[in-house]
Amino acid sequence: MKLFSEQEKVVLWGIELQDARMNHVDFSGADLRRSRFVRVSFCRCDFSNANLKDVAFIACDLRGALLFSARLEGASFARSWLTAAEGLTPAQWRYVAEQGGLFL
Repeated sequence: MKLFSEQEKVVLWGIELQDARMNHVDFSGADLRRSRFVRVSFCRCDFSNANLKDVAFIACDLRGALLFSARLEGASFARSWLTAAEGLTPAQWRYVAEQGGLFL
């Protein structure tokens, strides 16, 4: 689902969102640096080429998310589900798991 324009995607950094559903949203190329998400559903969202540096995903649902070429440095995934997520390199899979991401 297209929710944000390309211009809006570059100014999303630092947002905080809690107890929300953002399923099937196109975040490709978005700048979400230093954002904080608590109990947000991002099922099947496209985060390809997104800047997720220092983003906190806490108890989020990222099942089926597309993460091709996403920047994950400093991101945390405490108790967040990433089952069937696509586009992570083996090193990124390990990093996400170390940061609390769940793949079952």
